[in-house]
Amino acid sequence: MLSIVIPARNAGAHLIRTLPLLAATGVADEVVVAVADSSDDSAATARRFGAAVIAAPRGRGLQLRAGAIAARGEWLLFL
Repeated sequence: MLSIVIPARNAGAHLIRTLPLLAATGVADEVVVAVADSSDDSAATARRFGAAVIAAPRGRGLQLRAGAIAARGEWLLFL
């Protein structure tokens, strides 16, 4: 099982473009978006496209770690 982990902070506009493309490939069994201190619609956008959304501390490394802990896949792909 492959899980894709995406750190996000005010990335709603990017997620709108990225998540449908990931879904279309069918390569991932799960997408986890680790959201930190977003003031935009990042979390809602990720949920709209079927991603699991978790709250994470601010900072790319901390977000990736939180996403890895939450992911269910045997394999992880970090974006």
